[in-house]
Amino acid sequence: AKVTFGFAEPGWQLFATASAAMPDDALPGVWRSDLDAHEAAVEVVASTGAESLPATLPRLDEDAWKKARIEAGRVDITAANAALYTPHMLNLDLIGAISFRKGCYTGQEIVARTENLGRSKRRTLRYHCMAKDLQIGETLRDGDADAGVIVNACGNELLAVVSLASAGRPLQIRGIAAIPQPLPYDVA
Repeated sequence: AKVTFGFAEPGWQLFATASAAMPDDALPGVWRSDLDAHEAAVEVVASTGAESLPATLPRLDEDAWKKARIEAGRVDITAANAALYTPHMLNLDLIGAISFRKGCYTGQEIVARTENLGRSKRRTLRYHCMAKDLQIGETLRDGDADAGVIVNACGNELLAVVSLASAGRPLQIRGIAAIPQPLPYDVA
């Protein structure tokens, strides 16, 4: 479809906040992210005139938001990691972020084959590593073998697409241990 993007009219705000601080009921003029994964933080888009939005609602800074997304096992796609992974590798099927009933898109046949006939050999897993300046695209190693690639990082926290053969074991980044961390959903 032909789509034109432009700047939104003034009067809208986008921010992240703690899930516990957000009212459970739908609020007029307010949209919140709502995927299946249990998350400590949510994205909020609200009209600046949304009187129903509590003025005391805390706003997370960028690092807190990135860490919350990593803890939730939600991958952010950027130019550095675009078009490199299937939805299964990024766990999008596990958090309800993809529909297998819709669409025509690049790679659809491979995605459908994985969903209906096979199993992904790589999944996004969470790690903690004391290495400095972790970078998207950096390799995780399992002994002498490449085991995965960083897809998101913030501070010492990271998400990496890793071979399931190496899942659950400490890996290394630049010779420094990357320790597996739990995700709020099961990775099969």
